[in-house]
Amino acid sequence: MFFFLSKTLQYLTMPLVWITILMICSLFLKKAAFKKKTLLAAIILLMLFGSDFLAKEAMRLWETPKVSMKSLPHHNTAIVLGGIISPPKKADEQANFNRAANRLLIAVQLFKMGKIDTILVAGGGSDIKKEDLAESEQLKRYLIYCGVPDSSILIEKRSKNTMENARFSRLLIDQQSMKGPFLIITSAFHMKRALGCFNRVGLKVDPFPVDYYPGERSFSFAQLFIPSEDGLTKSTLLIHEIVGYLVYRLMGYA
Repeated sequence: MFFFLSKTLQYLTMPLVWITILMICSLFLKKAAFKKKTLLAAIILLMLFGSDFLAKEAMRLWETPKVSMKSLPHHNTAIVLGGIISPPKKADEQANFNRAANRLLIAVQLFKMGKIDTILVAGGGSDIKKEDLAESEQLKRYLIYCGVPDSSILIEKRSKNTMENARFSRLLIDQQSMKGPFLIITSAFHMKRALGCFNRVGLKVDPFPVDYYPGERSFSFAQLFIPSEDGLTKSTLLIHEIVGYLVYRLMGYA
């Protein structure tokens, strides 16, 4: 039920959905004053949430600050959260990596630098089907291709969300009698929720955020005043994450 409600909420928190509803209302409302107000509201929302500049600045405020690789102390295990591969996830097809692949690549780099000894990949995938491999199983293959020994890789393949990432990772760590310190690697915008979940299950982890969205500041006319797909995408992602974080807090998951 929680999984179904979270996915429903995902669509209800999309600015493009709000804008579309307002535009449709403006077509069918009979009173001219209401038509103008709904259309104006749609335009204002489009300008605000479609602004790549505003979306980047909001992301900059929300994301967890960077951690230096060079000054990072040694950790026994890095926990890499899933959400890296998009469907299809069949064993005989090439993996469809998304931009969160940085989570995996940075883990490989830290391993090669001697900063971590073991990589624990958490995640079965929220959209996994019977014929699919769990996401963590596919990611383990790529870690081996990248030169990480099988003996240095653990996978948790039951979880479908961040709450379950934390819960099942904790169970696996206890079963294996693993000792810390532990590092958690996930996207910078997602780190607050991830840390909350792992703290809730009693597992102390240090953050190593990756996959930053804002980039360099730009004050160009297009960035400031022209609504864009990139701006809407970032705004949607951030709203969804903030709402998800608040829901997790209310439910006692983070």
